[in-house]
Amino acid sequence: MRSLIYNQWVATLGGGEQTLGAFALTLAAFGPVDVITHEPPDWDRFREILGFDLAEVGCRVVPEDPMHYRGVSEATRDYDLFVNCSYLDHVRAYARFNVMQVFFPPEPPASAGVVRPVPRRLDAPGPVIEAIGGLYRLESDYHGPFAWTDGCGRFALSGARPAPVALTLCLASIRHRDEPPAEVVVRADGVALSPAVTLPDHGYVTLDLVVPTAVTASGRPVLVDVTSSTFEPTRNRTDDRARLGVRIASIAATQGGRRPVVTGPAGLDRWTDHCRFYDAVNTYDLLLANSHFTQRWIARRLGRASELLYPPVQVGQFAPAAKKQQIISVGRFFVEGHSKKQLRMIELFKRLCDDGLEGWEYHLVGGTRHDAAAASYLERCRAAAVGYPIVFHPDAPLATLARLYGESRLYWNATGYGEDPDVEPDRFEHFGMTTVEAMAAGCVPLSYARAGQPEVIEQWHSGVLFETLDELVAATLRLIGEPHRLAMMADAAILRSSTFSYENFRASLLRILADADLPAGTGPAT
Repeated sequence: MRSLIYNQWVATLGGGEQTLGAFALTLAAFGPVDVITHEPPDWDRFREILGFDLAEVGCRVVPEDPMHYRGVSEATRDYDLFVNCSYLDHVRAYARFNVMQVFFPPEPPASAGVVRPVPRRLDAPGPVIEAIGGLYRLESDYHGPFAWTDGCGRFALSGARPAPVALTLCLASIRHRDEPPAEVVVRADGVALSPAVTLPDHGYVTLDLVVPTAVTASGRPVLVDVTSSTFEPTRNRTDDRARLGVRIASIAATQGGRRPVVTGPAGLDRWTDHCRFYDAVNTYDLLLANSHFTQRWIARRLGRASELLYPPVQVGQFAPAAKKQQIISVGRFFVEGHSKKQLRMIELFKRLCDDGLEGWEYHLVGGTRHDAAAASYLERCRAAAVGYPIVFHPDAPLATLARLYGESRLYWNATGYGEDPDVEPDRFEHFGMTTVEAMAAGCVPLSYARAGQPEVIEQWHSGVLFETLDELVAATLRLIGEPHRLAMMADAAILRSSTFSYENFRASLLRILADADLPAGTGPAT
């Protein structure tokens, strides 16, 4: 069995890359394994930081193409098994059997028809056309709202009768002076609706086209592709590596003189980059979830079943040391999204000190990745901590992290606190690898009782799950005041952490693959 594993972020050496290493070692027992990425990996550093030796694993490096992943997609055709182990990277997969490790599914586009065209209602004013791929997020300038294509904007035309459909597009080519003007071809189910059209350098152009009866006669949704030459922007954009095609301001379909249904600003604003993920996910045979919490959201957002596969934590890298009166929190310093709430916990520790807690320190470990917003948030945290025994370890190496885990008695995790898991589940701990690492070092975790953390912590046995910050304060003081209970829970935490070891990951993965409906000639039994 030949296996290929994709990860765009190998050099970041985080949790997803740890999972990559576990996949590679497990699958290597059954045949050649290649890792495909966009820069040559440093396997020595990979082994040093994550503990997985991938020196015998092959590597394929392809140019980065973040909107299409063409090089990765084409490479999958050469393999029996493909594993996408890269967060939110929408690679279309063509191996004999394809697996996606879903760290957490993205929020679906607001339009219910983005992935699957919506059947036309009986009272619909005419055919319905919806974006299903190849568009970036909605932008706006003095002309009004628009969306860039990536060179092939794709739409689904639904509800048309077996008769001609008038198609009207309003689009523009805005290029640098040294870029040639865009050439556009519009196709319906592969049939060109006109010769190539050269757009002017500036200003919008309206194309009036006709989808012939021969295309609409099948009764199935028609795929309309707006294909153009592309260019690479170099200024005033956050996605400078992306290639852009043309701007689309609106697209309308009309049949039999009925009022057209326009997918313009009101429709394009429903489009997000996540649509690509939803388009690609349908090419996978098996989805893997890193927790029951993620599994429920996969079903809710993707409409797919998934298999539970807890992440592999290198618990052997962490061990208890001589304990100090020390609390630790671990996580990147940032405010938005999956925030670790460091500032809130700093205020909580200050409150404990002000109320008489003496001799204890609070240590915060986390990455900034040289990000300006993260650095700014870190400085806010530092300023709030002035005058208190609070120590920061930004971008600490693994050896420092392991030492701090080993010395600390308590681990605080308030990720997701104050958020609604039914509204913004992305802001929570979907599993919580750092919690398991702390437990392996005999550090008793106190975590917010939502999302993936209740799957890791056994309440008042191997840790504490709190509902409010007052409960976190009360539990912290209770454990500090009951050293015998704290020692017993530390032992239980070490034992519990072994549940999430690489060895258990490997056994679970082998079971899942053995039970999967793999094509003949593939699979671990080969």
